[in-house]
Amino acid sequence: MENREKTPTAKNGDDNAESTKGHNEEEEGHLDNAFDQKRNKRQKKKLQGELKKIKPSMFEGESEEVVEAWMIDMGKYFQIYEYTKKLKARIAIYELRGKATLWWE
Repeated sequence: MENREKTPTAKNGDDNAESTKGHNEEEEGHLDNAFDQKRNKRQKKKLQGELKKIKPSMFEGESEEVVEAWMIDMGKYFQIYEYTKKLKARIAIYELRGKATLWWE
């Protein structure tokens, strides 16, 4: 009979362990999210600093030759850094000026 009494107690202990495990995984998810947010802020500050050091060329919407030269310049700029495609697009959009800005909008 003693063995039967110990078995339910062990089972209840396992249930508590599973409950605690789920809670720990949830906490880890929140910590991962907070870590990602801090990392993104650091990356943004780093990017802003990099743009101040080496400025990509601006594009004002001139002739076809100017467009080609700007695209070559931006390609060279992006070779320096390993940006995602999305970030490259955002940087390029930021460098639009004059007629090019109006065209983009």
